Amino acid sequence: IHLSVFFCNTLICGAIVWKIEEYQIPYVDCWFISATCVFICGLQTVAYADFSQPSQIFLLIFTMISGITVSTIPAVLIKIYRAKRDKNNNEEITSSSPPTNDNNELVIRQFLRRETLDPTLDEQLRSLPNSQHLRVTAYIMLIVIILSTCFMIYLISFLAMGFWLKYHYDPKDLLQANETMNPFYASLILTITSFNQNGLSPWDNGMTLFVTDIFMNIFIMLAVISGTSLFPAILRGVIVLLKHFLPWKYKIYFDYILLNNHRLSTVIFPSVQTRLYVTVTILMQILGVTIALIMDFHNQYLAMYSGGEKFMIFMFQVVNTRFGGYATITITELSAATLLIFVLLMGIKP
Repeated sequence: IHLSVFFCNTLICGAIVWKIEEYQIPYVDCWFISATCVFICGLQTVAYADFSQPSQIFLLIFTMISGITVSTIPAVLIKIYRAKRDKNNNEEITSSSPPTNDNNELVIRQFLRRETLDPTLDEQLRSLPNSQHLRVTAYIMLIVIILSTCFMIYLISFLAMGFWLKYHYDPKDLLQANETMNPFYASLILTITSFNQNGLSPWDNGMTLFVTDIFMNIFIMLAVISGTSLFPAILRGVIVLLKHFLPWKYKIYFDYILLNNHRLSTVIFPSVQTRLYVTVTILMQILGVTIALIMDFHNQYLAMYSGGEKFMIFMFQVVNTRFGGYATITITELSAATLLIFVLLMGIKP
């Protein structure tokens, strides 16, 4: 179902973009760029910057709903439907069965003697949900947390890059097709395409504008990693914080999410797997940057950059070779050994 919906989305999105472009761009190219956005690929036969603004916005929408974070939510909705169906079936069976002494209390109450139970504790235990209600509510809360986390990452990246472009770049620096691009529109494109790792740029020359801009390099890298390897860790951290600060009656829902993790959604992992995921990502980053510095620090094509700028270039390239697809330099100018390592990193990325 997941793949079928995605494939249909590429056909529909391609047809709409083709219509917006008034059939001036061949349908196969519109379909290709749509598939790039839906399947988070990054390949282009016609540059994203050459499409009209309405087409770009439409492609951004499909990029957002097809990312590895948001696209998993329909599966959670199906689980909610199934959980509610099971709950209703159980209620029907219970209502049609003869009355029993079972009052569906929590198992914990069976181990506590009623006459020695503290009244406050007794009231708290009675207020806790049953297993079916707990399951459905945990699914709903997880969807809200995923969407809220994505929104906060989008908002922070959008504002940070937007204001930086507005106040640190001249309008002539942001030219595309002889027109100055609104810095916040450029920031919107960079935010969505970096978080969803399809590497599309609002400029024909890609990210070369930011080759020596440390701030933009860092924010784009953070946005890219936040949408891939770091997202399970970020999501788990958000849930732990909510569990710590919200009233006690909500803690059981967060405990349920943390304990069942991957059974609820593919974007939240067990604690050990989350740590391993982040650790492997860091080690791969260190490996890629170290080898690139060894092999290409004295590359003649990079002679105009300082040592710090070369380090940032390689940091940016390793992150985006593995995840995003952006480039601030022409990577074919790098040595064959560095390119081979980049290929290996793409193949073994977690």
